[in-house]
Amino acid sequence: MLLLLVLLGSLGLKACQEPDKPKMQVYVFDTGRITAFDASVLSPGVDSGRVITLGNPSFLIVHPKGTLMWDTGHPDSLTRFPEGIREAFALMQHQRPLLEQLQAVGVPPQEVTYLALSHLHTDHAGNANYFRNATLLIQREEYEAAFGREPERYLFAPGLYNQLTKRKVLTGDYDVFGDGTVVLKKAPGHSPGHQALFIRLPERGPVLISGDLYHHARNRQYRRVPVFNFNRDQSRESIEDIEQFVQQQGAQVWIQHDPAFADTVQYAPYAYR
Repeated sequence: MLLLLVLLGSLGLKACQEPDKPKMQVYVFDTGRITAFDASVLSPGVDSGRVITLGNPSFLIVHPKGTLMWDTGHPDSLTRFPEGIREAFALMQHQRPLLEQLQAVGVPPQEVTYLALSHLHTDHAGNANYFRNATLLIQREEYEAAFGREPERYLFAPGLYNQLTKRKVLTGDYDVFGDGTVVLKKAPGHSPGHQALFIRLPERGPVLISGDLYHHARNRQYRRVPVFNFNRDQSRESIEDIEQFVQQQGAQVWIQHDPAFADTVQYAPYAYR
């Protein structure tokens, strides 16, 4: 009996000494703004001449089995230009380096397990090379476009992601940690292999992070598809599929570029749980 008590005490002491695994949580980082001078490029047939300023956040999901970075925002180099840089129809601005925001929550990019980009346009892949140690989770169509012979044709900039040599090429939805709490949802159309992110938070519940499935709430409401999408018909199909999934799951939708989301979301170091 005495020996049993000693063994149990030893096991209990060991358990107390072992650090607790982190509970699942999500950090939101402010990684820029995009001011479109003619909002009709996002909403064909309406909003002609209207100026709209979009948010451009990125996200870090902390899970007991690892971490996932979702999108990386504008390149941190843009912070050297306080007034921003004009590109095509929009002004790109970025004030808070992602690298500093990651360091503030104690997760340096070299320790991130996975990187998943909704797509590889510059405003989403701007700091991708920070995560060269992570495994890139990418849909096959996006991989072939981004790492193929003509990435510029798809508005990709290879220099932003050319150091991502650890890759897992996907052929559809993917359960990142194998427990249904972090799932990549294939949603092509905006780009060849665009994807959205579904997360099931322990306290807040299910959330769908949209990528560029929509750019603001009215486009979601009226199912409007931007003129510059890679495949507009495919975009509409993906919207309907995701909306059906959201309804089935009872999920809240975080529209990444939506101005209201950018103004009301709580940025890191606050953590959503």
